[in-house]
Amino acid sequence: MKIDGKEIKYLYMATTKDKYELPIAVADSTKELADMLGMNHKTVSMYMCKSNEFRKGFYKINVEDEE
Repeated sequence: MKIDGKEIKYLYMATTKDKYELPIAVADSTKELADMLGMNHKTVSMYMCKSNEFRKGFYKINVEDEE
C-alpha cells in the first residue's frame, strides 16, 4: 500500500505478557505469526482486533519505506 509516495508495510509481533514485553516472534502476516506460535490464524487475528488489555502481547507495527 502506498500513501504519499511511501510504501506502507505492517509487521506483526507477539511479546511476553509481563512488564518488559520482550519480543517472542515477528512476522509479515498474522498467519505466519500464528504458525510460529502454534496458534490458529483466526485466534491471532482476533487478538489484534480486541481491546488493549485483552490483546496485550500482540502488536501490529507500521513500517514505512521511502522510495
